Amino acid sequence: MLGAEKEAFDIIVVTGEHSAWVHGRATEQKIKSGDMITFDFGFYVDGFASDVTRTVAVGKVSDEQRKVYGIVQEAHRTAIASAKAGMTGKELDTVARDIITAAGYGDYFQHSLGHGLGILVHENPAISSRNDKGKIPIGAVITIEPGIYLPGKFGVRIEDDILITETGCEILSSGSSELLVL
Repeated sequence: MLGAEKEAFDIIVVTGEHSAWVHGRATEQKIKSGDMITFDFGFYVDGFASDVTRTVAVGKVSDEQRKVYGIVQEAHRTAIASAKAGMTGKELDTVARDIITAAGYGDYFQHSLGHGLGILVHENPAISSRNDKGKIPIGAVITIEPGIYLPGKFGVRIEDDILITETGCEILSSGSSELLVL
């Protein structure tokens, strides 16, 4: 595990229509061309949790899959670029949610934009449409994880961990957010 102490939570790997389940569980379903696969994983390093998600495609990618991936990617990048100390969780959630809603998929973004990370994998501050009071402090580590989940079809989520700094934020997780096609 390259220095990791243990998993921070049960790793999620879901494919095909099961990738439309926000926190799905693995099944016996075989991966096939045209599927989207979502990997949600995190580990403890030096006593602190991480939480990262990537969605990849297998074989031929449909126009709808590319479109949805691009919308989620735009929401992800824009939220990270906007993140700064003093914002409420609601303000940051709204940045990503507005992009997804304007694209016509607002009803399919079924969870908060993110959460705090620390000793536990889910901590404050909540990066949520319901958190209009709690300000994000300098030094907070949070996740940014927009997603679109189309029942019976597929889902896309991209998640990174960021540190809130005096001047904005620093991305702590590594790995491209570009659509990887296997």
